[in-house]
Amino acid sequence: GFTAVEDKGVTVVLDTNLTPELIDEGYAREVISKVQTMRKESGFEVTDRIDLMVDCGETLARAIENGRDMIMRGVLALSLAAGPADDSYTAKEWDVNGQKAVVAIRRHN
Repeated sequence: GFTAVEDKGVTVVLDTNLTPELIDEGYAREVISKVQTMRKESGFEVTDRIDLMVDCGETLARAIENGRDMIMRGVLALSLAAGPADDSYTAKEWDVNGQKAVVAIRRHN
């Protein structure tokens, strides 16, 4: 759908159609944001490479797979896998745009 917004007599038409690609990109950016928070909380150096695991449902898993390169670059991950992580990881449960996910990181050795 389109939404017309009037501002000082000028009507701007905004495309409010969220394509699957845009929705997936939103999820991917949100994952990056959560991982950045976790990196800081874990006291990682800005340059530290990490391993990343995300345990989540199908919708989010697909978005992560589609945004794989962007996510890995964004958080300096050398590996990105789906599923539960072992004890060598620091894990935290997040709500990623309405999708439940357990995000787990560890410093890459």
